Amino acid sequence: MAFGEEIYYGVESVELVPAPAGTARIVLAMLVGPGRIVLYDQSRSPWRLGFELAPEQGAQLQAAGAELSDDGVVSWPGDSLRRFMLGYGLAHELGHHVIQHERRLRGERGARTREHEARAEAIAARLRSVLG
Repeated sequence: MAFGEEIYYGVESVELVPAPAGTARIVLAMLVGPGRIVLYDQSRSPWRLGFELAPEQGAQLQAAGAELSDDGVVSWPGDSLRRFMLGYGLAHELGHHVIQHERRLRGERGARTREHEARAEAIAARLRSVLG
């Protein structure tokens, strides 16, 4: 329980599943239902993306420990890919879970908005700080 018991309250499962095929973006995880998070399996390092990363995506990968080459290859030294999946994939979806759980307690719908995404990312940033 890397993030503390309270963040997992109401989470029923976290599953590793095959990544969706043919996407032109990096897909890490998704909250697929109340209390159910899926983490998508990732290719072994190095990654050859086949598409250009937005500057903020590249910065996020580098902050997580990835090494980016000019020809679009992403390398993950040591356990940096595992830490990336925990700190950016799982943590972000746990942020969505917390928000939706709070909304359900108040009897509100859990629709995702820009505000919802920003708050989920703020929760994820706080959780990443726990990882060190």
